[in-house]
Amino acid sequence: MSEVDAYSMMTIDDLDIDDEYINISSEIENKCLVIYSHENNSLGTGFIIDNNGTFLSAGHVFKDASVGHYAYYKNVKYDYEEIFLEYMSIELYSKESKYCRDLFIGKLLDFHEKVDNSFHLADSSSLKIEDPLFVMGYSKSNSFSETSQTIDNTTLNLNKIRTVLCLHNDIIQKDKHRNMDLRLSMKNIKTIKLNNIERFHGLSGGPVFREKEIFGVFIADLFITSEYIMDVLKNLVMK
Repeated sequence: MSEVDAYSMMTIDDLDIDDEYINISSEIENKCLVIYSHENNSLGTGFIIDNNGTFLSAGHVFKDASVGHYAYYKNVKYDYEEIFLEYMSIELYSKESKYCRDLFIGKLLDFHEKVDNSFHLADSSSLKIEDPLFVMGYSKSNSFSETSQTIDNTTLNLNKIRTVLCLHNDIIQKDKHRNMDLRLSMKNIKTIKLNNIERFHGLSGGPVFREKEIFGVFIADLFITSEYIMDVLKNLVMK
């Protein structure tokens, strides 16, 4: 396998994450849902952005169209409709590429819950290097969170991870092979620091946030920015 191939599918599920838990506020945790496929036991996270059941996640969570995925919210299984999906593996990017394509927008069907709309997509350009951030998502790892869902007799815990915004060069200096990850040069990407302590799987698609501001969708040690997401949502409404 070439070095490019080795990094072609790098997402958060391939990385080690700082196991630094803090108490999870009920408002943000009540937005999160599990994305799960019974056919291949794949796991991801999504989060609801309005009371209509519209949710965001990572495109690579849904990249395998040959298997069916379901959304689980508060231990209830939901069908959903796809509103928007884009995903491109890293080997298909070129130096002329402008945007990272790894975003999913869906809508839960027959959704009648109320979510806290005080949490909102906020402009990530306001962030400064070393600003504190948090990432939230479901995994099979143990956590101090009391929030969990049980699917196929497997308990999935909602984890909240502390991190900070960093420079793209910080990622490359940490691992020289990442200079082949052209996503780092995309306009809709920001990067965060992750310590190599313990592995988690399933956080892809979770929110990157601070207080009540959500700055993007988590896909690895980087995230799709909220500005890009808001532009996509705006264009969908205009169609």
